[in-house]
Amino acid sequence: MSWSRNEKFLLDISHLKGAKLFRLSFAETLKREGVAALFLKAFRAFYYKAKGVDFSPQNLHDLHIKSSFKENASVCNHVLDRSFKEILKRVKEYDPSVCEGAFLDYGSGKGKTLYLASIFGFEKTIGVEFAKELYEISERNLNRLGVKNAKTVFADAAEFIPPSDTRVVFFHNPFDERVFERVLENILKVEFEKSVYIVYHYPLCEKVFEKYKEFKLLERFVSPTSKERSNFYILSVPDSID
Repeated sequence: MSWSRNEKFLLDISHLKGAKLFRLSFAETLKREGVAALFLKAFRAFYYKAKGVDFSPQNLHDLHIKSSFKENASVCNHVLDRSFKEILKRVKEYDPSVCEGAFLDYGSGKGKTLYLASIFGFEKTIGVEFAKELYEISERNLNRLGVKNAKTVFADAAEFIPPSDTRVVFFHNPFDERVFERVLENILKVEFEKSVYIVYHYPLCEKVFEKYKEFKLLERFVSPTSKERSNFYILSVPDSID
């Protein structure tokens, strides 16, 4: 995607597929998180394979997507496991009770973040995915891993309305400004039960948040391990106790 090439940590993988994408994911883990993380990734890969689970990266251009926003989407890739855990731990420092609500991932792909967020302790994890193939893989993955509190919704992010018990919204560079505006406007339509923390990993379209005063920037977080960056925002709910 041409709009996603300005971030030095974000590779343009739109031309890659299959085994090349798989090998690249291992190379990036070694580069950003080190040898120990690489061995752990390899161990988990064998575990996932034994379970019949597919968390491999996927090129969206190889899928059959019936959406006018297909060209506005990023390539399906997964956040690094250790970096993702660092993100969740940091959010929990802002609010120790945040896991009592729902974790919501836009562009959830094959469901790996839903699985990891569930392990971390969220009561409910929800993914929004507009590629039917990825949605079906995600549901199969979660079922084979025995995750009972997670589900994937087959829907266009631009049309999806979050549930009121959402506490964390996660964006891993899923789409461009055109879709982001529609998503943020839909989020603002919801009467949330408690304040919502928004994590924007690889914030290439961060300027879109500046259009909405409701989203307050809390922090520009940098992973201690991988040095990947994320913006943390909060959508405050009046009179909520966080």
